Amino acid sequence: MHGVKPMNEEEKKPESVTAKQSNDKFAIVVSVFLILLIIGTAVANISGYVFRWEWVGVVDRKTGEIKTLWNWMDLLLVPFVLAAGAYLFNKSEKAHERKIAEQQRENERVLAAKRAKAELEISKDRQQQVALESYFDKMTALLLDKGLRTSGEDDEVRTIARTRTLTVLRGLDGNRRGQVLQFLYEAGLITGQNPIINLSFAYLRKIDLPYANLENVNLSKANLRKANLHTAKLMGANFYLADLDEADLSWADLRNANLESGLQKANLGVAKLDGARLFNANLGGAKLVNASLIGADLRHANLKYVNKLLGDSEKDNILRANLALANLSHCDLTDAKLDEFQLRGVKLEGAIMPNGTKFEEWLEEYRERESEKSS
Repeated sequence: MHGVKPMNEEEKKPESVTAKQSNDKFAIVVSVFLILLIIGTAVANISGYVFRWEWVGVVDRKTGEIKTLWNWMDLLLVPFVLAAGAYLFNKSEKAHERKIAEQQRENERVLAAKRAKAELEISKDRQQQVALESYFDKMTALLLDKGLRTSGEDDEVRTIARTRTLTVLRGLDGNRRGQVLQFLYEAGLITGQNPIINLSFAYLRKIDLPYANLENVNLSKANLRKANLHTAKLMGANFYLADLDEADLSWADLRNANLESGLQKANLGVAKLDGARLFNANLGGAKLVNASLIGADLRHANLKYVNKLLGDSEKDNILRANLALANLSHCDLTDAKLDEFQLRGVKLEGAIMPNGTKFEEWLEEYRERESEKSS
């Protein structure tokens, strides 16, 4: 292009390269000078020794005696020390410069990696937001223009809505998945036994909806691993066959909720249910291997077959389920795999125990067994 001055080779060189070249040139000049100095000194001393030159210093001017080899070596010692010192100094400087250059390159590499990661995260976040807004626009159109809310069970509009929902949920983070679920709930699309949009097998992992109001929501067979539903209102919610492993349901209101496994693989294994209200809830067949139910209200709850279908590797971990201070009054614990140790300190008035007897009868039998052991 006209008017643009091309860069010459010197201008193209990085500053660090130019500085290194200057240092190398200086080191070469110093080395050559010292070598010449040593050679000149050696030649002068040898010539003075042979031809008895007084000005060289090998001949004593007062006595006329020639100095010994050790005296002659003294004359070479100073330039030798200077040369060695210059060499070591130059070597040290080069090593220091290399170390600084390597550190600078490493810092630049780390900075570039951080910048690339930040840019990727920003791009990913932007893409998710665009996908979320597009989903809301399309779903609004289905609601207002295609009559989604009043559609029949087999209508195409429902299939389209479900497909779009399941697809968008896979590409979003936990917070945006929560926004999608809240939108569907408020639009009345995911409640009741036969919701307009069936969320079976929906990917709701790590969904973030603490304190949400999701009464009667139907999340049957959904993947809710590591979900945050802390203190959420989930009265009458349907979690049949849902995977709630590591989910946080502490202090949630789960009265009359369905958490039944149907003797399948519904999982509450490491779920947090501390302080949860599970009055009259159905947990039949659920896995509670490492679940925490400290202080939970499980009055009149169905706990039939709890932990019944554990694998061999899980059976040894039954004692990890924490029921401390829980209220299991009038619960049905028929065939539940819960150790007597776990039931200590738990309110069990009126409950049906794992062996099928009422708590009061079970307690009397337990006391008799303990007294026989002590005697």
